[in-house]
Amino acid sequence: MLKVTYHKSTKQRKSKLNGLNSINTSVLSNQFCSKMRTDKNSICSSCYAAKQEKQYKNVKLRYLEHLQILDESILTNREVLSLKFDSKYIRFHSFGELASLNHLLNLYKICYLNQRKNFALWSKRIDIISQLNFKPSNLRLIYSNPVIDKKVPVPFLKHLKSLNFTGVFNVWNKKTALNQGTNINCHKNCNDCLLCYKDYNKGIMQVNEIIK
Repeated sequence: MLKVTYHKSTKQRKSKLNGLNSINTSVLSNQFCSKMRTDKNSICSSCYAAKQEKQYKNVKLRYLEHLQILDESILTNREVLSLKFDSKYIRFHSFGELASLNHLLNLYKICYLNQRKNFALWSKRIDIISQLNFKPSNLRLIYSNPVIDKKVPVPFLKHLKSLNFTGVFNVWNKKTALNQGTNINCHKNCNDCLLCYKDYNKGIMQVNEIIK
């Protein structure tokens, strides 16, 4: 059964997604993620989600089930409508990544059947997203730049826009960002910002965060 996560900060731990919902899948069981974690130049090599899955068995099992559901079958309307969202803005994959076209189609279906909600999907899987020439109007597609301390080249930005991406998420070391004069506009509190979740009408939005 697919379950929605509600993120809430505690005294012991601040949640970047405090007050927002997300739907997540396993990174340990995703072949793409496993390959990316072996690349030392990739942000995936320090994957927070993988560490959490290894530490907490219930998280690992739940997100493995989610991955299997989204990857191996198409959700029925009844299954989609049974999902309960507490927030107006929902993130696909605070843990996880697309595994297949079927996975993406299921996420699109969730968007189409929840038109009053706003969704955002972070992904590196251009190979999957490029197979469709459309996306739901209430979904923001954010390209998750896998390379630390490097901007996406302008020609590639144009390509991303042609594939319906609305933004790029970059991760920087603090020293490099300072030396290059990078505008750090991700301040680790999504519900107060919502930059990634709302319309952006100036081409491709660039979101920059300091690495954890």
